[in-house]
Amino acid sequence: MNHAAIGKIQKNQYNLGSIFFLMLVCLVFLVLGNIVLHAEIFPITNEASQYLLRHFSFEFQDGSSLADFLWAVIIASRGDILCVLLIAISHLVKMQKLFITAIFAYRSFVFGFCGAYIISTINVIGSFWCGCVAWTLFFVYHISLFAVLICFGSATIGKNTQPPRLGERIGYVITVCGEIALVIFLNVVYYFLISKI
Repeated sequence: MNHAAIGKIQKNQYNLGSIFFLMLVCLVFLVLGNIVLHAEIFPITNEASQYLLRHFSFEFQDGSSLADFLWAVIIASRGDILCVLLIAISHLVKMQKLFITAIFAYRSFVFGFCGAYIISTINVIGSFWCGCVAWTLFFVYHISLFAVLICFGSATIGKNTQPPRLGERIGYVITVCGEIALVIFLNVVYYFLISKI
């Protein structure tokens, strides 16, 4: 077996290990977010409640154009886009793996905290069944988002640390733009469905 084949196997194993590690981080901090909410460590004020419920209150005027809708979705998903950009520039940080882990830990904690709050106030979102559908969409959306982010984060951790050539840089920029486009697409589908409930 030649050196290229061995290197490819080792890289695949490293990527698989990174994926499982990031999945574990997401799971741990998702549970932690749930625990923190139920322990009532942080008081939920009226302002905080409105902030948490904004995931289910995407209001958009019917007469507006598709471009306006898309722009409103991009504004609403700016936090997710920021996650992609932070992962993309993580190679500039000395402790790259710790930096990426912190991004996933924060995003998972927010997901766990917000998701637990939504369940506890599910009757606020119209009827009980509307609330259940909205929470299911919220859950499926986040699972899809984390799948995209974890694959991108794992690939970024496994990248070669040597200075990239021009072609590799262009390819990486295209990859980052593709990841952002995918995140925006997930948000478009999610907010469109939420607006129809």
